[in-house]
Amino acid sequence: MRVIRRHRRPDGTLGPFSGMNLHLVPDQIICRAFPITLEGVAHVWFQHLAPRSISCLAQLAESFRSNFLTSRVQRKNSSALFRIVQGPKESLKSYYARFNSEKLLIDHLDLGVTFAAMARGVRPGTPLHFSLNKRLSKNMSDLLNRVEKYLRAGEDSTTSQHEEMRTGQKRQDRP
Repeated sequence: MRVIRRHRRPDGTLGPFSGMNLHLVPDQIICRAFPITLEGVAHVWFQHLAPRSISCLAQLAESFRSNFLTSRVQRKNSSALFRIVQGPKESLKSYYARFNSEKLLIDHLDLGVTFAAMARGVRPGTPLHFSLNKRLSKNMSDLLNRVEKYLRAGEDSTTSQHEEMRTGQKRQDRP
C-alpha cells in the first residue's frame, strides 16, 4: 500500500480512499505462485494438469475446488453427539474418549445438547446413566467430575452387579 497525497476533488471534497493507492497482485502471478503452496496429493494433481489448460485464476480456483471438494472437513453441530452411543461391551473410558473426541470437532458447542447427548448415549442401566438422567449437568466441569467419579469407582466392574440387583438374576457365566 502506498499513500499518495491528493488534492481536493473539483467539488472541494475528499473521497474515502483519496489518500490510498492499493497495489493488488495480478492473477497471473497468483497462478504462478499457487503450486508453491501445495503439498502431497494436491501437488500431484497440479503437476498432472495439461499445459496451458488454465487461462485465468477463476478457472484454476474452480478446477481446484471441484477436485478437492470431498476433502473438505465437514462442519458438525452439537446434534452430532447424539450419534455417539456406548456399545454393549464398551468401557465407559472408551465411550467417553470417543464422545470427547467428537465434541472437540464441533464449532459452536451447545452445552444443553451436549449434556442431553451424554445422558442418552451412556449405556442404559449403568449407574452413570441413572445419575445423568436423574439430574443434567450444570456445566462441563460438573459432567467431567461425574464421569470421573464413575471411572474411579470402576463402573464397568459394578455394572454387572447392578444389573443383577435390578433384575434379580445372576449371570450365567458366574458361579
